[in-house]
This record gives sequence, C-alpha cells and structure tokens, in this order.
Amino acid sequence: MQQRQEGQSKEVRAIAWKAQQRLHKRYKVLTGRHKKTVIVVTALARELCGFVWAIACQLSAPEKPKQRESAPLPETKATVQNTPAQPKPSHPVAKVKRDYQLGATKKFKK
Repeated sequence: MQQRQEGQSKEVRAIAWKAQQRLHKRYKVLTGRHKKTVIVVTALARELCGFVWAIACQLSAPEKPKQRESAPLPETKATVQNTPAQPKPSHPVAKVKRDYQLGATKKFKK
C-alpha cells in the first residue's frame, strides 16, 4: 500500500485515508444492523464515488480548494441585522401561467 501511495500528493493520500476510515465504519454499522450485504455494498460504492470525485478534482485543479479557504465568510446574523431593510415594491407581482410541453399530445399548466 505504501508503494502505491508513494507518488501521490499529501492531499490525495488524506482523502483516500478519510474514505477508507469512513467506508469501513459505515460497513460495520450497516452490517451490524443486519442490512443485506448487497445493499450495504451498493450504498458504500455510491459514497466511494464521491471520494473518487474529490480526488479527481484535487488532481485536475489543486489550487481551487485553496481559493475556497480564502473566500470571504458568509454573512452572520449580526451583519444582516445591521443592514437596512429593502423597501417592498408598491405594485404586486403578477403570476404568469406557463405551458410546459410534455409530449406531442400532453400539456401541463402551472
């Protein structure tokens, strides 16, 4: 296992280790609840796809996660309370009915 991970970056190894720990724990918990093994393995395979996606994103654009870390923090309740309220429009907004084409003969009105 060490030979396989030798050429990988630190971030990729961290994601792989996190996946291994989480998936092992989930397998033990779900099989401990007497779930069918086929269903457990399918659920874990779906989770594994998420970890593989994270590794692929890390390899294709390693600078993007660093940009997300330095992004400004979302507004807190204190900053929202200190901002002035936006005035409501004086005229009501009219709802428009839309026709959605489902097929050659079917229509759905909203």
